Amino acid sequence: MPAGSSLSEGPHPIAAPFESYWTANGGLATFGPPLEESRLEESRLRQTFLNAELVLDPSLPAADRIYPAPLGMQLGLAEPPVPASGQVGERYFESTGHSVYPGFSQEYDRIGGEALAGPPIGEVQFRDGWVIQHYRNMGLIRPESSAPSDIRFLAYGLAFRPDLSAQAAGSSVLPPGLRPRPFAAMIDRLGSESVIGPPLTNPFLAGDGSLEQVYERAVLYSPVDAPAQVRLRPLGSALGPADPAVLDASADFGLYAPQTGHNIAWAFASFYSARGAADVLGLPLEEAKMTTDVLRQRYENVVLEYHFELPPLLAVQLAPLGREYFRRLPSHVAQDAAGGDPTPPASEVPAPESAYVVRAQVSLSVLPLGALQQFTVWITGPDGAAVAGVTPLLAIHTARADIFPALPATDEQGVSSAAIPLSDVQPGEIVNFEVFVAGEAGVGYAFGQFAVRVGSNTP
Repeated sequence: MPAGSSLSEGPHPIAAPFESYWTANGGLATFGPPLEESRLEESRLRQTFLNAELVLDPSLPAADRIYPAPLGMQLGLAEPPVPASGQVGERYFESTGHSVYPGFSQEYDRIGGEALAGPPIGEVQFRDGWVIQHYRNMGLIRPESSAPSDIRFLAYGLAFRPDLSAQAAGSSVLPPGLRPRPFAAMIDRLGSESVIGPPLTNPFLAGDGSLEQVYERAVLYSPVDAPAQVRLRPLGSALGPADPAVLDASADFGLYAPQTGHNIAWAFASFYSARGAADVLGLPLEEAKMTTDVLRQRYENVVLEYHFELPPLLAVQLAPLGREYFRRLPSHVAQDAAGGDPTPPASEVPAPESAYVVRAQVSLSVLPLGALQQFTVWITGPDGAAVAGVTPLLAIHTARADIFPALPATDEQGVSSAAIPLSDVQPGEIVNFEVFVAGEAGVGYAFGQFAVRVGSNTP
């Protein structure tokens, strides 16, 4: 282990490699005292302090080798993203879908902002006389009745390493609402609590003898016959049988699951593949459907929603099926599992509404540079009849900008078509496009993508 320093008070010295970083970023006032000696884990040097944990990764460039560990995420404090409010002066982070609370803004900047505390991973909370906000690496708290300058740090380090509680010096405030994370590996694989929502229960023994924990948007359990494994309860299958199979349209639509005969929409394909695909989320049970404000698709274990009001990287979210599952638990089981917390507020998953059926297609799946791309849209009503006189909105997402070219209103056959010049695309680029329709029958949505040719334009 590296030689220690005498900079800190208490039984443990600060590891020599962390001294300069610790001192330059506020020292004891920011990080608190060390709770342990430094330790090596997979070639990385780590040391836990009262309010944070520092990491040294020798494989990184010299300027980036020391950084705070993302304890806020590892403690399960992340919340699902929310849209920006649009208020003047709002500091919204598209990477997490949350804004810095204005009352913490000055202190947040003083301690180093995103570089030290990390981006906010939840909205501000007002709990039991405290104002609290969680960030990726650290947490801030102050009494509601005190001045804005009376801001303190939450004891993330102590919460992450409760076995070191005997080493905690002075008064400290633990993050409220912490629950055990026995399924941490699966939770992190899914994208943390920012995807599955906050836990509604502690881990408990379910009726089938498995260890189970209910989250707002999913239910995790370890089967009795395979206690080392973690799986998702099939909440999507519980909503009803699968829709009839459809033809493989993956060339224009996304991915195709032959086991159930349904396409996985492009809007969901990357999220689905990155989070274990059928092994974790289950197979698709229906085609993607547009409801009032989200695109929705049901899978065996979850329902995926595409929220257009969120940043693109955060737009895919799970529907809150865990709340309904919690409400259906026997009352004595729910009360014990929730640790006496009140029943979560009702939240229904809206049923798909009557809507336009929209199909969209391009003439060239690989577009030569400088060529026109022909976009064709077909619109039918809930009864299957062609809809005339509706003007679709076309959004083309290139690497440099979003383009919204005009399409004509649909003709008597429900068709709208136009040749669009795309001078700003780059060789090899994958271009996504979306079509939105709104009218008397409700709303409709379609999407697709095409590639831009690399090299010579000769076919």
